[in-house]
Amino acid sequence: MTNKTLNLVGTFEKSIGDGDVLKIKGYANTTVKDRSGDIIEQAAWLKGGMDNYLKNPIVLAYHNHSKPIGTTVDYSITDKGLEVVAEISSAAGDVYSLIKDGILKTFSVGFSIKDADYDREDDVFYIKDLELLEISVVSVPANQDSTFSIAKALGDEDYAEFKKEYIEAEETETIVDESSEASNETILKEKLKMDKLEELTLKMEAMEKAAADKATAEQVAIEAEVKATQEADTKAAQKAQATHIEVISTGVERLEAEVAKRAADSEASLKDILDGLHAELKENKDELEALRVSKMQFATPEEVNAITSEEKMNSVLLSKILRRDMKGTKYFDNLVTKSGRQHGVDDADWETEFNSNVYDVAKQSLVVAPMFDNITMSTETMRIPTNPGAGVGEWIHSGSYRGAASTGSEASTNLNEISLTAHKLVTKEYIGYEENEDALLPILPIVRGHMAQRIANSIDTALLRGTGVTVAGGTFNPIRGLASWATTAATKTPKASTAKVAAIDFAAARRAMGLHGQNPGELVYVVSPTVYYDLIDDATFTSADKVTDSQLMQIKGYVGSISGSKVIVSDKFEAAAAGKAHSVIVNTSYFKTGTLRGLMTESDRSVEEQKSIIVSSMRTGFIGLDQASATTANGVALLKYS
Repeated sequence: MTNKTLNLVGTFEKSIGDGDVLKIKGYANTTVKDRSGDIIEQAAWLKGGMDNYLKNPIVLAYHNHSKPIGTTVDYSITDKGLEVVAEISSAAGDVYSLIKDGILKTFSVGFSIKDADYDREDDVFYIKDLELLEISVVSVPANQDSTFSIAKALGDEDYAEFKKEYIEAEETETIVDESSEASNETILKEKLKMDKLEELTLKMEAMEKAAADKATAEQVAIEAEVKATQEADTKAAQKAQATHIEVISTGVERLEAEVAKRAADSEASLKDILDGLHAELKENKDELEALRVSKMQFATPEEVNAITSEEKMNSVLLSKILRRDMKGTKYFDNLVTKSGRQHGVDDADWETEFNSNVYDVAKQSLVVAPMFDNITMSTETMRIPTNPGAGVGEWIHSGSYRGAASTGSEASTNLNEISLTAHKLVTKEYIGYEENEDALLPILPIVRGHMAQRIANSIDTALLRGTGVTVAGGTFNPIRGLASWATTAATKTPKASTAKVAAIDFAAARRAMGLHGQNPGELVYVVSPTVYYDLIDDATFTSADKVTDSQLMQIKGYVGSISGSKVIVSDKFEAAAAGKAHSVIVNTSYFKTGTLRGLMTESDRSVEEQKSIIVSSMRTGFIGLDQASATTANGVALLKYS
């Protein structure tokens, strides 16, 4: 069987839209004859083959179903072929960057054949109807992932039937009547005595003609049978006919060529030559089946068998709950089997990846913490030099340009030091360890999600309204948050808890911030959900739907702006009541977070309670850089209910 590689690649153009959306436009397929002599007709795209695709117009990277990178937003079918417009998400990462830099610049399509014709004389395969499965961005113009073969065009049952016909046809052609064997050999030997090469050539020509006539006769018979028995399904019949033609013609032509070659190169008998070919045809059955399987998928074996990040995290958490080495679980054994790696898999970095992924999930829920720059700490307590006020220079009189007076009065730069301390944050999970692996697997994502959410809740609550209580007893809350850092002068109580808060109520608090509150681009208003709903009714509040800056829309919790400053909403404020904070205004450049170490997960067992204990911990801190005192800092204003 000859493998047909469809040249379905076309270059595309790119442009940047709103929100860094990358738009690409080009031909996914053209109607010109490809390098393998195949043609997809324009009409093939007009028979409903795109209907199912348009319900989920996904765009993939490299035909890998696990790598969606965008969607098709528009298409047109022209005389030249199928032209598409796609939007590529910035979340596509490296693929997005490669497209943007012009490295990746070709489309490719994945599809199944519904109807086709084969022109034997010109060796051209005309695809008349198809079903589009997906469109991909690819790197190799020849696009080996769009390889066409008989197996890909047919279903499993149809393919098996055609394979059977193919084998029977070839075997029939190689059968020699045993009763005539002796006479054939006698004739051949006699002729060879006179002119061996000439006689053998004549016989080969006769065989070639007979084989060609037989192929033509079978083609006519198949066409008649299809037309008589399957008139209700013309497309299916044409598909079977075209595929069968390719199978028969390929097999016969290969047989003819091989017989002629062997006859010319040796003096063997006709029976020996045909017996050898007959044996080789049987040996090719397994190769044919392997070819069929390999062409039924776009992904490489490595991609198909790859162990996913989700599976790695499940394996790590399961091993901690069961208090076993990962390699001692049934789940891990199944992953090794799936990967197809006879020598096992390298799990050395799985635990690091687990901790990183749990913290990444936690960060997706954070609203307050992402506002601030983070410092990587090398010790539990780090001394940070600051110089909040540089003062002013001095103007020199024109008559004093020389001498000591020319340099003005002495001014000293006095650097202050503040301490940033990383405090330990933990989350603990209990799970009954009498559970077996199969019972635990469904709850593993839930456990990970709870761990991540508790971490996120604790960090945002601490950064917003942590009290800075560092002594044991009572509510231990060592991180001092924005509400606690606010000075008395920058604390305002505009309205009762039963009254609505308006945008104008923030003006006095911002004024109290002095120089720190002058630049609206440096300020962020953090409000409670109650205040946010109050602001929606305020005509002076600019809601997010009226903002055109796509970068702002990507900020977690962003809901709009007041006087040009961002407004984000956080649910970590206490319930509305007299004396309780409902909003803060912060100049984010005057506050920093610090991280001593990332997330680390450990486990133990409680024999008495019959539970597995899963503990995740990290070390983090928060500090105001321009401190007015040990407990107050400039750069933040607090609004309370009166």
